[in-house]
Amino acid sequence: MDNPVQASQPQSNQTPLSPTQASVAKPVSWPKIILTVLVIAIAVGLLGGGLWYFVLNKSSDTVDTTPIKVSTPSAKKATESSKKATSSTTKDEISNWETDVENFMGLKFSLKYPAKFTIYRSHNADAVYTTDEGSEKFYVVTNRSSLITNYENGDVSLSVYVEDNPVLAQGIKYVDAEFAGVEAKMGEGESQGGGKVEYYTNNQPSAKGKYVTFSCLFYPSTDLDLKKICDLMASNFKFL
Repeated sequence: MDNPVQASQPQSNQTPLSPTQASVAKPVSWPKIILTVLVIAIAVGLLGGGLWYFVLNKSSDTVDTTPIKVSTPSAKKATESSKKATSSTTKDEISNWETDVENFMGLKFSLKYPAKFTIYRSHNADAVYTTDEGSEKFYVVTNRSSLITNYENGDVSLSVYVEDNPVLAQGIKYVDAEFAGVEAKMGEGESQGGGKVEYYTNNQPSAKGKYVTFSCLFYPSTDLDLKKICDLMASNFKFL
């Protein structure tokens, strides 16, 4: 009896897996990942902090933080409005003042003064002032009742001098200024127990070669309203 033929089994063509491929994937280590992220974050923070301290912070120490004034149209309009308001206020204050047009010792000028004040000239004064050369010419605008009485609180007296030299008060420092549209010297301070505002110049258009001195005295020296009268008479003095 013939032996039965055993069927050959088909051989597999698959390549055996290597040990690495056959190994199962290892689980993710989260603690290591978190630690790595923290280290990187700390390093970045230290680097950024160092950059700020050594570069930006040091630079800010040398930056000029002084505010910059910017001139805007609104600011200019406000300044112009303020000037107009001041000018209007001044005009209101002297609206009832008197005006004197004078030719005194060759000096031609106009002057505004309070209506209640009196002008004393050499020919209508109640006192005679004499010098070695004879009678002294003078021009005085004052609210005093008499030129021969002592000064009292509330008195204001303006004298205009036309001399070869300026008539200066002692103890007053003079600085460059403008008076009646010409270059002059101006001084303020205390003199003869009162306050004084003075200007002098030799740049006037008339009385050439002479010095013109505008000297306003007021009592007491602390009364700013009286000083303002002197300032207003000075600002409205004009050479003709």
